[in-house]
Amino acid sequence: MKDSRNYLRLAVAVVILAALLSYFSGLSMKSTSDLKIARSAPASSWGEQYLPLITGGSASTSYLTCSQKEKAIPDNSPSGVVSSISFAPAGLVTDVNVYIEVEHTWVGDLSARLSHQSVTPVTLFDRPGTTGTQIGCGQADIQAIFDDGFPLSAEDRCGVYPVAVGGVFAPMQPLSQFNGTLAQGDWSLMVADHQAEDIGKLITWCLEISVNSFLPPATPTPLPVTLPPSATIAPIAGQPQQYLLASEARAAANWAAFFGVNIAESEFFNRLPAAINPEMGFVGDPDDVWGMLPPDSYGIHAFPVAELLRDYGLSAFARRFARWEELKKEIAAGRPVIVWVTGRSRAGVYESGAPQYYRPPSEQVAVVVAQFERAVILTGYAEAEQTGAEGKVFLLDGSESYERTLSEFLASWSMLRNQAILAQP
Repeated sequence: MKDSRNYLRLAVAVVILAALLSYFSGLSMKSTSDLKIARSAPASSWGEQYLPLITGGSASTSYLTCSQKEKAIPDNSPSGVVSSISFAPAGLVTDVNVYIEVEHTWVGDLSARLSHQSVTPVTLFDRPGTTGTQIGCGQADIQAIFDDGFPLSAEDRCGVYPVAVGGVFAPMQPLSQFNGTLAQGDWSLMVADHQAEDIGKLITWCLEISVNSFLPPATPTPLPVTLPPSATIAPIAGQPQQYLLASEARAAANWAAFFGVNIAESEFFNRLPAAINPEMGFVGDPDDVWGMLPPDSYGIHAFPVAELLRDYGLSAFARRFARWEELKKEIAAGRPVIVWVTGRSRAGVYESGAPQYYRPPSEQVAVVVAQFERAVILTGYAEAEQTGAEGKVFLLDGSESYERTLSEFLASWSMLRNQAILAQP
């Protein structure tokens, strides 16, 4: 087993190095030596507090609280390591999500489960990448949010940069099992290593808990809508991006032009508010190095962009937690959609980035950010039966059009929790 692991590491390392060299050599950046895995102030440094979390669309109050200590994960020990968070705010749980950050050289060894009160522990993931193999994903590190509302599982993930498992994923078992329980008390995360040789540690983990004095009625299941198996909007042309970081301004200008409103990218950017919180305005210098996180130069999220588009007379509605079916409906109706993803199309390094929490200086709020965030325009899709393989999406990034598999797109789009701007509410 050890020899097979070492051989796999060497082979994968060569592939990763070649891809990254090709990828970064094509980027227009000040210096590739400036590029690093970016990190905001770690959540574990915030102290024991409960920060309101920007989510949107819920009558419940949402809190974020994180563990305070790193813990080593015992090698080849099914009992693992247990870390607990004592949650103080009162109320009934209406929703719970879990953020996990792990440094480990072979994430396919790991499993994690969450416990609270007498509820049966919920498994979040169990040895990612073991589907069809005996050794699992041989890449390093996990930085992910587990949320029932997202379609992809972490079980078949095995990325290369910056982490092996990065994004927002559905847990193996639903976290909704905790709904209706009292939120107060200890919540415990157990992370276990099931194979010898590789080691690691739990860096931090966080709870997103929404509480209310009563359980709100269940959200009605949307009525099924029959959509075509494929749809493409053509022609839709784009212009080259003027600023290194302002993909959002370029996407907005391209999108507005499709609807008959011509806006210069520079004009649109100059009218965007500046802020230290990307939910409020553009963070940083638009010509700085791409791939950093707030409070360094970063970019802007969907809601202030949509607000400015409306100032130009356009019908523009920002969404977080948008559903893939909603995007398909827009495309089938001939309306392109601006989406927030991570990474670009070069060298297959499309799923770059990983979600993490950011607390803007002097603000008592937390937002989810991701390295290499980027706004592009979704212009089409084709389901699997139309392609003869996995489904595809078609994207416009500045003046460049390209396609990606549906699973690649959904993983990348999940990083900032499915942000989008639609022409219809």
